[in-house]
Order: sequence, then structure tokens, then C-alpha cells
Amino acid sequence: MIVQIRPIMARSDDLRRANTLRILQAVRIKGSVSRTELATSTGLSPATVSTITAGLMQDRVLSESSIASSSSRRGRPQMALCLDERAALVATVALSLNTARFTFFDFTGNIVFTREARIETREADGEAINDALAYVLSGMMAELPLHLPPVRQISLGVQGVVDTSCRVMLWSPITAGSVDFSDGLEARLGIPVTVANDSDTTAVALRRLKPDLYGGDFVSVAMTDGIGMSITIGGRLFSGVRSSAAEFGHMVHEYQGAKCRCGRNGCIEAYASDYAIWRNAKGEDPHSQPKREINHSEFAVLAQTALERDGPERQAFKIAAQALGVGLRNVFALIDPAPVALVGFGGAGEQLLEPELRMILKDASQPDHRADMRIEWYPDAGPLISKGAAERGLDLLANHIAASSHASYAPDVASDIAPDIAAE
Repeated sequence: MIVQIRPIMARSDDLRRANTLRILQAVRIKGSVSRTELATSTGLSPATVSTITAGLMQDRVLSESSIASSSSRRGRPQMALCLDERAALVATVALSLNTARFTFFDFTGNIVFTREARIETREADGEAINDALAYVLSGMMAELPLHLPPVRQISLGVQGVVDTSCRVMLWSPITAGSVDFSDGLEARLGIPVTVANDSDTTAVALRRLKPDLYGGDFVSVAMTDGIGMSITIGGRLFSGVRSSAAEFGHMVHEYQGAKCRCGRNGCIEAYASDYAIWRNAKGEDPHSQPKREINHSEFAVLAQTALERDGPERQAFKIAAQALGVGLRNVFALIDPAPVALVGFGGAGEQLLEPELRMILKDASQPDHRADMRIEWYPDAGPLISKGAAERGLDLLANHIAASSHASYAPDVASDIAPDIAAE
């Protein structure tokens, strides 16, 4: 029997979408790039690049400017393509205990404005939280200057477990129950909504800001009123089958130990979060239910006291470092030691936590890995959560633009099959 195997051709609209997305992604990474460079970096033909970019310019998604040249060559100057900031806005929400940070980004990823608002979360149900967020967001959008484009994507970074479809927060210690952010806010505002764990959005921001360090394997630990973790392996975020997973803060540090805000006992968070450090520094019963919302300025005073003298405040930070260090040691027993990004606790975190952390991690590492252990500190979590949420929102917006682009195909474009379209 002679079997003939014929290649299965992808549909032209699939090709257009994939090629358009490839070009948008390349421009986002480069910032400013010529058509010749785009053809080289994407593997698409010059004709395809010209056709698609012309359509994107017509749709005001891309714009161009002349490239300065030091040569004396005459003729038409070479033009560079860049994203058009007028294409759309992405609104981000970084939601933590009773606080929401709202940041609006233009299509190039630059901040338009940012503002914080108090949103009561601890005793509120999903309807109440969505009502509050929609009220604030709609008010902010109504105040936008007329020259700015509309908000076309909303992206949340939340302290809690998120489903793999990135629409529902399944559980969080900062709310009374699960919250369907996407359906709830989309119904109220009529704008697409995506949601992610705030540690994951932090990891996305770090990978974008420092691709050389965070382009492969690394872990990031969020240290605020809770303790979170994101694990990135081979440049891809690790997630569970049903949820965002990696609930590092709720790994057991001491069986039946200190009371955690999640309601259980002995979690890493019950020793290493701001409320845990406060509780230990003040000599409160570690088994008491942590109800206090720690004021940022009060915590900063406590941290400064720990820096200045050896007392209960410094001991509380040492206990936190031990819980974090042992937890990371357990993580690195499952995966090879990787760069660690520690996010939060202001500038005091590095001085108060790092010596103890390094000692514990050094003891955990194999001799040939000890020299490779890299720890980087980022004192303010808020901007990274917002930046990562914006990057996720911009990715989704680019997908939508690629799917709805008016760029038409010239006859030779059909031969440019994007490498990431797999034949079935």
C-alpha cells in the first residue's frame, strides 16, 4: 500500500492572526524596530511584514518615525515602527487586604496614572467587592481626558488562588469567599477582565524588566500582609491543574504552630508576614487569631527599630527569615536552586532577613550550587504587581487585535506559515 502524506494547510485567518500577533510581540519587545528587522526576527517575508504593518498602522495600532542615521546617504530615510500609545488603555487592579491600587497603562506599557482606594474586602462577598471595584473604575474612566483612548482590557492581580482560566479567585484570606471577578466586572463595565495571583503578576513583571536574569528558572516570593510565591520553570509560570497553585505561604512550617489568617495553624505566613512579625515583636499570643490590619507606617517604624537595636523587633524578623528560608529550602529540594526574587517589606527586608536566609539556603545547597545562589530584593511589591498585570492585559489585547485586524493578505502572504501554528 502506498500512503501519501499531504501537509494540512492552516486557514488563512489563522495565519493572519498568528503572523499579526508575532509582529505585535516583536514590536513590544524591541520597542522600536524597522520592517527589515521585523522580517528577520519573525521569519516572515518582507511582503507579509509590509502588508500586516500597513493594516496595523491604518488601525492606529502601530505608528512610525524616521530612524536617525549618521551616514551621509541620500534618499528616503529608514522608518521605525513602534506601538501607538493611542490604540487602547489597560486598567489594572492590585487587590490586597482592604486596599486596591488602580493603575492605567497605555498600549506601549507606560503608566497614565495610578491611584489607591480603600475597598473593604475582609468581610465582603463577591458581589460587594465587584460593586466597589466597578464603582471606582467607572469613576476613573469617566475622568479620563478626552484625548486618551478607551480602556479595552482590565487586568487584576489579587492575593489569592485563581482558577486556570484566569477568571475566578477561588480562595483568599482577604475575602469572605470566592469572587468571580471576570463575569462580575464584565457585566458591570462591559470590558474584558482577566485575573491572576499577584505573585504570578510580579513574576511576569520581573521577566519583562530583567529577561537576562528571569528568563529561565526562578522563584519570586511576595512578602506583604500575606506570603505568596510564583515558580517559573523554563520561562513559563508553573500552575496546577485547576488553580494558580504555589501557595508557599500556606505550606506548614510548624505543625499546630502559630495561627494563620487563613484559619489554619503553623503556616509559613503565620511566622513571616507583616502581621506575624508584628505579633511576635509585640509579644502577643502566636495562637491568637490575627485580626489586625497592619498600618504600613507603623510597620516601617517597627522595622526601623529592628535595624537600630537588638530586641524583640529584630528577633521577630529573624523568626520570619527562618520560616522563609526553611520553606525555600524545601522548594529547592524539589527543583534545582534557582535565582530568588524577594518582593516587599521595604528597604529593611534585605538587611534584616538576608543574613539568616543565606545561611539556611547555603546549608541546603549542594556544594556545586552554593556559588550560584542569587537573591535579589525589590522593596515595593505594588508597582511590580501592577506592571505584571498590565503585561498580561496587553498580551490579551494584542491577541484580540490580531484576531480582528483589518490587514488584508496579498497573494504571497499565504505562504508565510507562522512557526507557532502546528499542523494537526
